[in-house]
Amino acid sequence: MSWTFEATERGYSNMFRSATLKPGADTTNAETFANEIIAAEDQYRAVQRATGVPWYFIGALHMRESSCNFEGVLHNGEQIIGTGRVTSLEPKGRGPFADWASAAIDALKL
Repeated sequence: MSWTFEATERGYSNMFRSATLKPGADTTNAETFANEIIAAEDQYRAVQRATGVPWYFIGALHMRESSCNFEGVLHNGEQIIGTGRVTSLEPKGRGPFADWASAAIDALKL
């Protein structure tokens, strides 16, 4: 059987639909971050327009890299936005970035 995008999409959709959270801290954390991502939807949609990456996926990456902190770059979470500094973690030397959206676009295009 050869690989197709459609088959992969169906497989990921099935996994997403069957995912569950353990009660307790996992549920609380998921709800907290989901609410933060939804609250920042407009910022993520601006990056979606520039990259084609879905806003909710950008939000999930942002949560993973910097706990939804808009001072942290999407590349690796380093808090360098507006500092004139470049990334020192992988990928090294990215930036400097004046705003979060510019950094996010750079990370996603990289």
